[in-house]
Amino acid sequence: MSLSRLLPAMPLPTRQRGMATTLIMTLTGVALTAATVGMMYSIQGAGEQQMASHANVPAESRAWEGVEVLRKYLAEKNPDAPACTDTTTPRSKLIDTPAIAATIVCKETANGKTLFTANITGYSNVSSQRAKATSTLQAVYEKGAGASPAGQTLGNALTFNGDLNYSGGSLSIVNGPYLAYINLNGTLRITNGARASVSGCAKAGIELSGGGVADNAILRTEGTFSMSSASPPNNLTLGAKNINITQDGGSYISIKAGAFSADVMSGGSKIGTALVGGVINTDTARTITPVTEGTSLITLSGSPATVYALDLSKISLSGSTITTTAAGAAKKISGDASLPATITMTYNAVYGGEVAFRNSTVGTFWANNINFTGWSANYSLLKAHGNVSILTATIGQFQGGGNLSVTQWNTPTFSNASRISGAILNNSGGTPYTGNPIANLSFAVPNSSPGLPGVPFCDLTLRPVDVSTLRDQANYVFYFDGNTPMLRIQNVKRANGTAVDPGPYNLTTFDLQRIGGADFLICNWYYNSGGNNTCGKNATPSNGWVFNGIMAFPPGVAWFQGNVTLDGVQMARFSNTFLSTGDVTLTSSSNAPIYAPNFSGPSFTCGGAFYATNLCKSTTALATWTDSTGTTRTGMPIGNIAVEAERALYTNGWTIWGNVILGGLVNASGATTNIKGGLSTGNNGVTATTIGAGGIAVDVSNMSSDQSIVGTTTAGSGSTTGGTGGSGTTTVKWVRPL
Repeated sequence: MSLSRLLPAMPLPTRQRGMATTLIMTLTGVALTAATVGMMYSIQGAGEQQMASHANVPAESRAWEGVEVLRKYLAEKNPDAPACTDTTTPRSKLIDTPAIAATIVCKETANGKTLFTANITGYSNVSSQRAKATSTLQAVYEKGAGASPAGQTLGNALTFNGDLNYSGGSLSIVNGPYLAYINLNGTLRITNGARASVSGCAKAGIELSGGGVADNAILRTEGTFSMSSASPPNNLTLGAKNINITQDGGSYISIKAGAFSADVMSGGSKIGTALVGGVINTDTARTITPVTEGTSLITLSGSPATVYALDLSKISLSGSTITTTAAGAAKKISGDASLPATITMTYNAVYGGEVAFRNSTVGTFWANNINFTGWSANYSLLKAHGNVSILTATIGQFQGGGNLSVTQWNTPTFSNASRISGAILNNSGGTPYTGNPIANLSFAVPNSSPGLPGVPFCDLTLRPVDVSTLRDQANYVFYFDGNTPMLRIQNVKRANGTAVDPGPYNLTTFDLQRIGGADFLICNWYYNSGGNNTCGKNATPSNGWVFNGIMAFPPGVAWFQGNVTLDGVQMARFSNTFLSTGDVTLTSSSNAPIYAPNFSGPSFTCGGAFYATNLCKSTTALATWTDSTGTTRTGMPIGNIAVEAERALYTNGWTIWGNVILGGLVNASGATTNIKGGLSTGNNGVTATTIGAGGIAVDVSNMSSDQSIVGTTTAGSGSTTGGTGGSGTTTVKWVRPL
């Protein structure tokens, strides 16, 4: 049978994009004969057996075929589906081809496993215009056994996908008493006297004009670092492609700029290019011996090209031969090609390293061409691959690969033996220097170049935010049926162990203020003297979910279709993860902190009137899970998230304990918002962020290693206790004809 006859007859739903490719690959490996589908599935609990004994009938054969196709699909994907108690939500076909159709009827999650009920129909006469014979089977699949909840670790305290413009308020990104590291896929601008407590790397550049940074900061950029009219830094560590500092004063631990553009060689052939710091050797090929710090960005030839970030502190060197196979040495940024185990790099050109500087106190100063225009500076170690122009300065040691231009009667002093490959010249016109001999400086010394330090690499890992993939892990799913606000409850029990009815509930008519005599969802008591309301009763698709005067909200993961606003909170704290397909707004009318469930702890998350069975092992303990290394982790990854939104977070003066992950920007106005966890923004597109009032203070010092793990449940070799399974082994529990 031609494979083209099995292609979909119509476009698949947007949420199932990629299904066509998956289906084609699956059907290619599934023989269309009765022999391959004469399989047996056990009927759990009843002890019965279903044999595909009638697979010789084309429609039945294809229906059984579809049972296996869908099983393989579910092993890789986790499609959306209504709960089995939901009889109103329309069901959509997951697979729709001329040969097979499949619809997920419903799914339920319990005890770390997910059960999918599906109807699979096989068609005969797929090439005929006559009416088709059909055969429909209903199958129940069990998914999640043997799965371990794994996710990415938030390595940086804060990530911006775009520019960060800071002109006032507070910007503090710290790890206890130390500055935490941030990454920006844009330009960092600090202006108007604002002083940022921040360290980090900005891809496009860093501009300080009228502002300043905290003591002992580390600032790196793949572009140009510029500073003028700013507060003089204290013990700043600085790295860039090029540097332009037009003000005096301050102190620097180190200033480094510039790299070599090199050809990457393997087996005598060029396989790509690289940016690398190091020293050019004197051999014919002009190989480069790299420095043993920083990162070399390697681009392998091909279409599309493959890019690697090579950690030079982890490589092995034999002469100029680089061994790349050490653990953690090579990180693939993009593409599919493999990096050879051994490579060499040969010089092609100088990349950056141009520095304009006045004067300061610097520990190590290393670049290509440096133009010093200030007087009476102090440099402990000065290194330049190219030329240096300097006025008076006290220099511990100097090593240069070009010329040194000085002022005839105001020359620098050198405390230790120094050398340059070029000549000593006068600053005025570049004529040979004719003044008094300069002590401890030798010139015209061949091969004196120290090379170049390398250009920083800002390692940003941006993962698109799609909270629809987290809906199955939510305990409270707030959604709209047309214009009607609805709530579905999943994996929630009362303190006595009784399961809470999942619903779904029409919030305009059903009172959920209390369940079993315990406060559950109470809003509007502060604003509405006429009586309380269930939270969400007045929600609309256009206005979103606006919760005013919140008096009761159960702990767990709350998922929202559309925007959500928390305003006028009268609770002591939230013990929740808030997930939104739109924006999250936290107004100034509240004083209750948000604690992510795992940050809130077992007494608040599990010990109240209601608890989430996927987050809690018992009423006194958080769920645990085992990662792929065999390490036992406490707290499911979803419980480490305080706020995750596909768009923006608008906040005024809140304190958030947990990780914040945004597809858009963060907008902090009014009072400072304190985040005791990681912050990642702009994951769904480049977004500029401006902080001009209020501000953000991020502190990651209180996070445990378990609390830094966020994300969905994915396949692994570990096990869970009290958690919700995700991808992993998928088996057919039973099949029956319809």
